[in-house]
Amino acid sequence: MAAFKVLDVRVGRKTDGTVTAYIKWLGQGTLVAAGTEPNRAAIMLSVFDTGRDCYWDDATRVFQTTLGTWNAGPSPISQGRVDSWDVRIPEAVTQPLDLYLSLVSDAQVQQSSGSTAVGWARLSLDPNAQLVLGLLRSRYCYYSQNGLRNTQILQDINWTAP
Repeated sequence: MAAFKVLDVRVGRKTDGTVTAYIKWLGQGTLVAAGTEPNRAAIMLSVFDTGRDCYWDDATRVFQTTLGTWNAGPSPISQGRVDSWDVRIPEAVTQPLDLYLSLVSDAQVQQSSGSTAVGWARLSLDPNAQLVLGLLRSRYCYYSQNGLRNTQILQDINWTAP
């Protein structure tokens, strides 16, 4: 695997609506496929702008926030507070944009200086990626079978308890 830490994401949108994106790493970079999907380029830029470490895998042509593997199989919990998140954004528009959430159980009430995540969820970011990234950047983010939310007061958003 040829992965590099991303130093900059440069995006341009021409008046004709076409978008180009350039991923830069130490002393090098790559132009993301011609005709970059605007949403894909916007998400790369938004994730980079959050201050997260980002990586470009030149072999698989994927923009990602971790080089680690994601848990597979069913999570031991089906819902919980979002502790951390990672994304994988393939260059190819035929491949989905993946989001991985690390979840803290509702039973976990003791504060900790480290992660107490015991569960996970893997979601597709399309088509509301910008909204999802906004929720993830919120002070509080919770995942359940109903989806993601940034409030514990369900009636405010017209939801019922899962």
